[in-house]
Amino acid sequence: MRAHTYSDGCGALEREERVGGGAVSFVQALAVGSFLLAIWCDTRLSEHRPATLTRRVVHVAVSGVLLQVAAIGVTLVGPTDAGAARQLTAVFVVLMPALVYAFLTGLWVIRTLAEAGLARH
Repeated sequence: MRAHTYSDGCGALEREERVGGGAVSFVQALAVGSFLLAIWCDTRLSEHRPATLTRRVVHVAVSGVLLQVAAIGVTLVGPTDAGAARQLTAVFVVLMPALVYAFLTGLWVIRTLAEAGLARH
């Protein structure tokens, strides 16, 4: 945090300003939103869920690779010197679907453990 002085008309006051606080909030909102979308997809499309453990594990591996590719894709589509609109487009078009898929496959693994009786208190 940095302290800045400014005038409010009654005298000089000092306030603290958070550096990068908005970016952290955005990342948290993106992660929570992606997780909620994954829960919705799992519930809504339950008949399309992979039936076997092998297929679910393959989906987890694919989602890991897809996250790596999405991270590279975001930097290519919306580099740091690009405008805000281009960066947000890169995040929502490239990164968010990969995050939703990764959370969805994670839910499938948790479901597999629960079905196998391994996820007990």
